[in-house]
This record gives sequence, structure tokens and C-alpha cells, in this order.
Amino acid sequence: MTDRIKAVIVDDEMHCIETLQWQLANYCPQVDVVDTFISPVKSLKFLMYHEIDLLFLDVEMPVLNGFDLLHALPKKDFALVFTTAYDEFAIKAIKHHAIDYLLKPIDRQELEQAVRTALQSKMELENRLEELMKEMEIDTHTKIAIPTPDGVELVDKSEIIHCESDSNYTHVYSAEGRRYTVAKTLKEIEEQIDSDQFIRVHQSHLVNFNHVERYHKSEGGKLIMSDQTEIPVSRRKRTELIERLH
Repeated sequence: MTDRIKAVIVDDEMHCIETLQWQLANYCPQVDVVDTFISPVKSLKFLMYHEIDLLFLDVEMPVLNGFDLLHALPKKDFALVFTTAYDEFAIKAIKHHAIDYLLKPIDRQELEQAVRTALQSKMELENRLEELMKEMEIDTHTKIAIPTPDGVELVDKSEIIHCESDSNYTHVYSAEGRRYTVAKTLKEIEEQIDSDQFIRVHQSHLVNFNHVERYHKSEGGKLIMSDQTEIPVSRRKRTELIERLH
């Protein structure tokens, strides 16, 4: 890491962003704020495609809260500081898992300390976040983030019917009749979805078990999905599928 620290601020209140920017400029001059977002959804695409060193993230935001945003990111290779006016239980949980936080209004000394400690401890961030979310019983497994030409769309996993591999791309088909093309392999999408309701029935196909309507043994085996798409079942996956059907 260079001496300069690239930081992003995500907060749905502009006055909080402006205050934190001023504090960083005056108290932590080694921090360069490269961008700010009042929309957590818009911040997702930036964070997915840009490398940063430090993220200041509000906990409570509309549409997508701080925990949802973190879960939607495929990787979290940056230091994290929560900025929050959240309830006492959440603060205790965040502190217990050694994740840095700043309570609004932000104190100068606490800001300086948070910047130092967050950067020192970022290597273990992902494991601590997972433990924190479990303790707070936060359901972070309902949506996945799909990049689109306009930004990032959050799609309910329950609305995904099936996913089809196309070399290093994957086509994701939704119950609304939409098709998303994602620059990820099917294996990467499977890992991102990470849900028991999905099953890999073929090298090129991942299906949502809740959208399976019928199974035909003919032609080596195929599934009829809720959108009437026919999905082939490989010989290797047939036994596992039949066990699930029963």
C-alpha cells in the first residue's frame, strides 16, 4: 500500500458525507476521498470495479443497508469503518467482532484511531463480518448483485429460474422474463448465490429447485422449468437430482 490512502464514503445523508470529508481533509490528510455516494446501490458498481484502501460505510440506509451492500460485493479487499447512529446492540456486536465503527457525530480522535486500526486489521475483515452478521441474525442471502449497463441490479435469488454457462459468461434468467448476461463463470455465480435451493444439474446449467415443474427421464433426462425452458440433466448429476425430487 502506498502512503496515500484511497477512501470511499457511502452514506444516505449528504451533510454526513460533507462533514466526514472535512474531518478527513483536516485530521487525516493521508486519506484521499476518491468518491462519495448517497446511494448504496450506485456505490456497488464502483466498489466492484475499483480498488480502494478504506470504506466508510453507514449502517442504516434505505433500499440497501450497509450489511446488504457488503454481502453483495464478491470480494472485500479493503479496510472498513462503519459510521453509525445505530442502536446499542449493534454497536456492541460490531465492537465485539473488532470491526471499527464511528458513532455520529464523529469525534476527531476516534476518527484518527479508526483509520489507523482499520488499515492494520483489514486482512481478517471478511471472517469477522460473517460472524457479526450471524450474531445479529441479519439475512444477507436473499439477493445477488448483477452488473448492468446502467449500474448494478439487486435480484432476489428466489426470482432466478436458472443460469446457463456461455464460456466465461453466464446468462441468468429471472421469473420476470429477463435475461442478464454476467461476465462471470457459472462456478463463480454458483458460489455467489450460495443457496441450497439451487442445484447444478449439468456442466452448463444451474437451476433453482423451487422453479422445477417436471422431470422427464427421456433423452437422458431433462427438467421443465417454470418458464417452460428444458434443461438437460447430466448422467453424473442424475442420481443427486432424483434424490432431491424424492
